Amino acid sequence: MKKNYAYLYAFIISLSGTAAFAESYLQIETGTYKPSRMDVQIPAPSNSLFDIGDLTGNKNEYFYRIEGKYQFGKHAITAIYAPLVYKNSAILPSDITFQNRTFAAGNLTDFSYQFNSYRIGYMYEFYNKGNWTLSTGITGKIRDAKIEVSQGSGITESKSNIGFVPLLDFEAVYKVTEKFKLRFDVDGLAGGPGYAVDAALQGFYDISDAFSILGGYRILDGGADTETYTFATFHYYTLGLRYRF
Repeated sequence: MKKNYAYLYAFIISLSGTAAFAESYLQIETGTYKPSRMDVQIPAPSNSLFDIGDLTGNKNEYFYRIEGKYQFGKHAITAIYAPLVYKNSAILPSDITFQNRTFAAGNLTDFSYQFNSYRIGYMYEFYNKGNWTLSTGITGKIRDAKIEVSQGSGITESKSNIGFVPLLDFEAVYKVTEKFKLRFDVDGLAGGPGYAVDAALQGFYDISDAFSILGGYRILDGGADTETYTFATFHYYTLGLRYRF
């Protein structure tokens, strides 16, 4: 009987949190992002290939991102809401075709590039020794994408796509001091006609038992080469707040 209680106690400990850095939290990030490419050709290959970022000057935009994690021992459930809408205008240097419609050179043209992301994932902590904690997992992502081009009040074309994308996850946390940690995390998958990567390197400083401030760099990169040809890269400079519970 004592042996059975010992096994039960060991099982409870394994679920209840032996990890040095395991924590449940709610986190919000904000800051600026800037595209380095937004290649679009819809439909491909018959219509024009153009870069929305190049045409509009690759301008900085503001963003926010909400992330949550519920940790139970070595296991965790994660959730992310990451909206992205880039809207800017430019005078076209030459004609472009989009959705089989021609947009004439010399006219002010409005561009909208939307790529909202909703994610639910599972993570498993497979290593916790010294100052390092490593976790891996899988995420289900719903992408809500839309590209729109318009000139004046009467010429508008758009292409929308809502779809499911599975992603593999990896996270590494390094404890620099008792109050300061570095975190690298990446969600990504490649295969078939395209790929997707969301990766970040951030520092976290504890300002109390419950709150940490954060800052760092994130890159969002990916696309697909199909009848809808789109590839984009965005660079994020982030600040944020994490609440641990």
